Formats: sequence, C-alpha cells, structure tokens
Amino acid sequence: MRALGIDGGGTRTRAVYLEDGVASRTLVGEATNPLSVGLDVAVGRVLALAQDTVGSSDVDAIGIGIAGVGASESAHEAILGAVREAFPRARVVLTTDVVAALAGAFDGGAGILVVGGTGSVAIGYSGGRCVRVGGWGRRLGDSGSGFDLFRRAARCVLAAEDGIEDANVSGLPGQHVVMGEVKPLRDGIVAALALEHARDLVAVFARDPRPDELLLAVDVLARLAEDGDALCRSLLHVQADALAALALAVQTKLRSELAPLPVATAGGLLLGASTLREHFDARLAAHTVPVVAPKHRPEVGAALLACSDDNDTYGSLLAAARAL
Repeated sequence: MRALGIDGGGTRTRAVYLEDGVASRTLVGEATNPLSVGLDVAVGRVLALAQDTVGSSDVDAIGIGIAGVGASESAHEAILGAVREAFPRARVVLTTDVVAALAGAFDGGAGILVVGGTGSVAIGYSGGRCVRVGGWGRRLGDSGSGFDLFRRAARCVLAAEDGIEDANVSGLPGQHVVMGEVKPLRDGIVAALALEHARDLVAVFARDPRPDELLLAVDVLARLAEDGDALCRSLLHVQADALAALALAVQTKLRSELAPLPVATAGGLLLGASTLREHFDARLAAHTVPVVAPKHRPEVGAALLACSDDNDTYGSLLAAARAL
C-alpha cells in the first residue's frame, strides 16, 4: 500500500509518503489552516505539498488532517474536492489535524492527545467514543496555546511600561507586574520580533501575531524560563495547568471510574518548552495519569487513517471522530 499523509496546522504542514508502512519521503511546508491563511491559499499549499511529496510515484490512499476544517464545511469540501481531482485513483480521507494526531499517537487505539501549539485542544478515544475539549479558537479560548502565552506576556510587558502593578493584568494569581522583573522579557521579545519599542506589540496583536512571531516569542519565554526567570516560569506554568486541565476533562468524560487513559502530546509549545512540559507532566502524575510518547507522528496517523477499513482500529476511530 502506497499512502500519503499530511498534517496541516496554523504554523506549518508536514507530509510523508509511506510504502507498506515505511516512510520513504518527508517534506515540510507552510501553514494550511484555512481559517488563518484563507481557503484558496490552504488548497494551493495542500496540493503543492502533496504533489511534491508523491513526485512521480503512484499513491493508493491519501490521508489529510487539517486544522480548521472541522469548523468550516466549505473548507472541508473545497480541500477534499481539490485533492480528489488531483489524485483521482487514490482513496482520500480528510479530517482535522487533532484526529490525525490522535490516531498516530496511539496507533488507532485508546488514549488522550493534548495539543499545545498555535492553539490548544484535547481529544480522546476509548470504547468506540471520541471526546473533544477546548479548541475554541484564540477569541474564545485556546488557554495553554502559543497565542495565549504570547498575549499574557505582552500584557505583562505593557502593564509594566505603564507602571501598573496589578496581578490581574498578568493573569498570574498573587504576582504583581513590575518593570524590573519584566525587563528581560520585554527586551527579549522586542529584539526577537525586531520591534522599535514595546508599544509596537499593540500593532502586532491588532492584526494577530503571525506564526513565526509566535514561535519567536515562545522561544524567548522558554529560554528565559530555563535561565531561571521567575516571571517566565510562572507564565509557562499557567499554560501547563491549562493544558493539564484539558487532559483531565477528557479523562472524566470518557471513563472517570476506570483506570486512567494514557496521555500523549503534540504541538511545538509543549514539545519545545521544557519548563512547561515538566510542570504539565507533574500535574498529570499527581492524578496518576501516565504521559507517553506518541507512537507515530500526526502525518503518519493521517496516512494510516486513509489505509483503514471499517473493521480495523483506525476505521473505528475515524467513525467515532466523525460523530463529534
């Protein structure tokens, strides 16, 4: 079986070409979330990455997990139709990026996936049921996400610039924001984003931070936290608590009275910030919830979903996910 798997998010998109389950080619492209980059751009990028990854080879199945398609039926139909037209002999399965990541993380079996990247969400599967918590977008939710972390950091920086010492401004219970404590964070973000002044953050958030700006800001926070910066450590701990709460909510909805389901993680924020990840693991350990490494990457999970049938584990998971 020759299969193509694509995992598209708000920051980047990854593709893999599998021959009998073995990866022979992998490529990385730009963001393909239609809600953030626009539908036409998303379709064009998915097609270009698919064609570049497959090359001159034949493909029997194409699995695609794309952020945003669950919230837009028109985006789902447009992407699915374009790929089917480009690859008429292949079976094409399109789902969300979190379903593909969940499928890959547990090889189609039971478990919970927590995504802490540009956005945040948790999804779990057990006993033929899928449950999703969070994923409401940056306007209504996404606590624990890169966007939420950057927004909290920016609020701290601007409050300190104004001389406002208020714990409510930082969102950190009991922690006041004072200029001396914020200076390393302010200087780091201003330098990383090539801003002239801290107040230029207003313009960044007026148009919403770009994916590259989110990554730069998170890198600054992660580095300062590892160097012992108390404010940055606190900001990352708040995000870790939010992500752990998502996992525990899914746990309760799926099987509160039974042994805890394992939790795997995805998303650059969780994987890249050790301070956040250690706190996240500790919070779940306190509830005797095991945190495990994903068995496959999300793009591999997408490919395996496309190769499934109604009677195997991947097919059962896909059917449960469609009922969400």
